[in-house]
Amino acid sequence: MLLTRVGLPERVVGERRQVALSTRVSIVLEGDSALVRLKITDNGKGFLRQSAAGPAGSGWGLIIMRERADLVGGSFQLKTEPGAGTSIIIEIKEGS
Repeated sequence: MLLTRVGLPERVVGERRQVALSTRVSIVLEGDSALVRLKITDNGKGFLRQSAAGPAGSGWGLIIMRERADLVGGSFQLKTEPGAGTSIIIEIKEGS
């Protein structure tokens, strides 16, 4: 599977446990003939998007995940806010 060849699931789960202090991570992989979608949601501490390079980390994890999705022609979406956890959605269209 293309997602695993670029290390996306492992990277996302590792970030959630190490940086977000999550106790629960949900991973949903779905697709059809036109699109594959990976959605990873956690119950961690969340963050302000503009502070992704704060004391807890350098922000490189998010940058690398976005770049890896771009490498395979995919899209990367981040939804987060302090105290509300984080969701990351990666979509790859068929033929990418």
